[in-house]
Order: sequence, then C-alpha cells, then structure tokens
Amino acid sequence: MIKQCFILILFICTLVKAQAQSQGVALNVGYSYINTNAGYVGGEYAYRFDPENWHGIALGAGTLLGSFNGDFKFVPEAHVTYSNTLFLGEFSITPHNINPSLGINGMNIFRLKIGYSWEIGNDKIGMKGITFGINYLLGSKGFKDQFELKH
Repeated sequence: MIKQCFILILFICTLVKAQAQSQGVALNVGYSYINTNAGYVGGEYAYRFDPENWHGIALGAGTLLGSFNGDFKFVPEAHVTYSNTLFLGEFSITPHNINPSLGINGMNIFRLKIGYSWEIGNDKIGMKGITFGINYLLGSKGFKDQFELKH
C-alpha cells in the first residue's frame, strides 16, 4: 500500500513538473484536522475567470495521510474550490466522508479553511466533526492570482 501511494505521489509530482509552464497547474501540500491530524498531498488545476480580481474555480485530487482509528491510512480525496477575492468555498469527498468548508484564499498560493465533515459509507474511521485545514499551493504563474495596484 505504501509503495502504491509513493508511486501515486511521484506521478503527481512528475505531472506538475511537466506541466509547470501550462496555465493553472499546482502541487497542493497541506495539513488537515479531521478529528485527527493528517497531512495532504495532491495535484490541482485552476481556471481563473478573472485573475486580476482573484475569481475562479479549482479542481483537485490527492491523498490524506494520517492515523484514523489508530491505523495509519492513505485516504484518496477529491475537491472543487470556488474562490472570489479573498474568500473561498470548498467541497471535498473521500470514500469515508464529505466535507464542505469556507475559508480565506491568499492569491491562490495558500488557503485557510474551516468546515464540518460527515461520515459516509459503512467504514466508520472517525472522520466526523469540525475540520480545519491549511494548504500551500506550489503552482505555475498561470495558477496564481495576479496582484496589481490600480490607480
């Protein structure tokens, strides 16, 4: 299992590096609290409706790495994030939970978010309750929001 996750992470990193010049691609690394501490690593593609006003949508996929119910697990996760100026709304889903959240978007370079997680499915692994997350997005120039002073 660890070997497969390492290969997935290596593939995502290679894809991000290969697409570094392409608009809207980033490596997403972060920390999440979902009733336990967990790391996060994944890839992300963003489409900026209006980069000057920091308005757009991002689609991402990756894995949560943490100890859930006393067992270290790699939990695949997918999410969609809508950002408008400094605020964001995100909806993420794993095989074990759904997690809507609200937060702050820092020029599509970092995200701070808080939400609530509901468990789904028959595998109850303790991913229920208030959630908190911080993510750092290592992306191409096209992924980041533009910052220009207007006169």
